[in-house]
Amino acid sequence: MHDAPCAGPLKETFHHPKNVFCPLNSFSACSFLVNDRKLDDDKFERYVFELCRSCMSLLSKEGIAVSIGIGQPAKDIGELAESYRRAREALTLGKKICQKGERCFSASDIIMECALASIPLKKQKDFAEQVLGKLTAHPDSDQLIETFCAWCDHSFKTNEAAKSLPLHRNTLLYRLKN
Repeated sequence: MHDAPCAGPLKETFHHPKNVFCPLNSFSACSFLVNDRKLDDDKFERYVFELCRSCMSLLSKEGIAVSIGIGQPAKDIGELAESYRRAREALTLGKKICQKGERCFSASDIIMECALASIPLKKQKDFAEQVLGKLTAHPDSDQLIETFCAWCDHSFKTNEAAKSLPLHRNTLLYRLKN
């Protein structure tokens, strides 16, 4: 990996001495980053996302296209395996469902999709018919669907979803109840 064209950009991006970069094979690698800045989980995840996008940009200058999956922050060594599993899941699912051209996928950004993907297809269809069927039959369905999608897109964080629409938080909650 040291002589590979991607070694320089990877070292440049993940340069902190406590970070661990592990080549898995000639096409895969894993990196564990230390949160020594003591950021809360959401801010650290955004920081990691921006680091990964920076890495992707540096690699693209070398003619190397990569896709990246990001797991959730791990508090201890015992949580690393789960974070790694969720990063791989985000990468696999993200490539299937996200916009063309997007190549950096965070597990927290597609948490609902990951949960639904773990359910058998028949149950997914039943869920969609029961929940979304009612939504499309509502007189204000366009507005409610827009609200529901914004809420999902913002990882079910009502304040963030409300700001994106823009709505008052209570209006968003009212629409979600419908």
